Amino acid sequence: MAGRHMLAVLCITLGTILHATVEGSIQTDVEKVRTEVKQVRTEVKQVQAVVKQVQEAQKLFAKGLTDLKGELNQLKTKYERGKVAFSGALSEGNHNSADQARLFYKRIFTNVGNAYNSSTGDFTAPVKGVYFFTFMTFGYNNQNSGIILTRNGVLAVSSYDFQTISDQADTTGNSVILQLEAGEKISLQLWGGASAYDSANMLNTFNGFLLYPL
Repeated sequence: MAGRHMLAVLCITLGTILHATVEGSIQTDVEKVRTEVKQVRTEVKQVQAVVKQVQEAQKLFAKGLTDLKGELNQLKTKYERGKVAFSGALSEGNHNSADQARLFYKRIFTNVGNAYNSSTGDFTAPVKGVYFFTFMTFGYNNQNSGIILTRNGVLAVSSYDFQTISDQADTTGNSVILQLEAGEKISLQLWGGASAYDSANMLNTFNGFLLYPL
């Protein structure tokens, strides 16, 4: 009888120990899992932070790329508008007037950028920049010969040759470098009472081109 009692006590004791051991093992496993989950969450947050940084970097890169494209387009436009060069001659015949008559250079050699309008006689600066202009005038000695280069209708430079009997004809000319704003106009006109004569030999020329934009 006593043996059975001791066996029962032993079984209960073993069961208690086994239960405690299993419970402790489970508790340990649970704590381990909790620690691992916490670590994973920390790593996820770190990854999310890195992803956010990458996304911000992508936004900055995209903005920078857009800005660069805009600047490139502006440079292309400025480059294309900076191609300005004109050269032309008067039409054949005698050009004269009692007043300061505007001259129209109808025989165009080149007009890159279309800055010169042969209908109005105006060279219009397409961009702000430094421009070079030159002109030559031919006339016979039975009349005075001379031309005025005007900037927005105001004399900038000119040339003049008085009527003489010592030679049959004369050629005059002048040149100037001007800083112009976009839209300013350059034109040529005769001095009052002066004349210019041209032929198939292109004796009277007007040239203008952009040295560099500003």
